[in-house]
Amino acid sequence: MGTIKSELREQEDVRLAQWASLLSNPARLAILRHLLKQESCINADLVEVLGLAQPTVTQHLKALKQAGLVQGQILGDRRNYCLNKAGLQAMQSEFESLFNEWEIWEQAACDC
Repeated sequence: MGTIKSELREQEDVRLAQWASLLSNPARLAILRHLLKQESCINADLVEVLGLAQPTVTQHLKALKQAGLVQGQILGDRRNYCLNKAGLQAMQSEFESLFNEWEIWEQAACDC
């Protein structure tokens, strides 16, 4: 049996809520902003730039990686991270869809 429209909307809402929760942490936003400026970044560089402890940065990178927003690879004894373009585009698309719905609502005549 196929997925009905309300179930698809529910799944989208769950993903949006997960991304919003993920992005509500200033350290994660700082990591994403730093990676936007860099082609890639070694974990140790992020520790220096952010001024956070290594385990804290690693924990935030893990969360961002699980969400599909960053990707990493092991280079010798170091981990190299970069943005996951497909994951960021998916997140952007779903947030744009939500904001477009709000825009339609804003244009509707309502005095509530």
